[in-house]
Amino acid sequence: MFNAIPLTIIALLNSTRLRPKAATPPVPQVQLPITVTLSRSEIFTPPNGSPINITADVIDAANQPVTGMTYTWSLTVSSIGTLISQNQSAVFTPSANGSGILQVDATGSYGQVSKSIRVLVNSSVVIIADSFTGSGPLDIKNW
Repeated sequence: MFNAIPLTIIALLNSTRLRPKAATPPVPQVQLPITVTLSRSEIFTPPNGSPINITADVIDAANQPVTGMTYTWSLTVSSIGTLISQNQSAVFTPSANGSGILQVDATGSYGQVSKSIRVLVNSSVVIIADSFTGSGPLDIKNW
């Protein structure tokens, strides 16, 4: 009867030692510094132009996307148009002649980065074509 007690204790110790540990998900490695890029380098448009979509992406030093950022958009001169932000993207709709700066600030656990582009709304801006289909040289003289 005394031999049964030590066997029971050993069995209990072994059963607690064999429990598997919970797996931890891998932490993404971000290589600093981070930068923000915009889908446009500048905006030139007439006052009656179509809305313009702009997107922002934060990348690290290895050119890999950085997630978990919050984006704040601003326009220095509100009289030239409206800016509607949707976190990582924004829509600029021109309304009057003028110029300003469009800026995005991206903030997250790795810091804050900003990017600005020039915006020019001018009635002398004429959009001739937004696409071209064809091949060969374009003969502007005989247009």
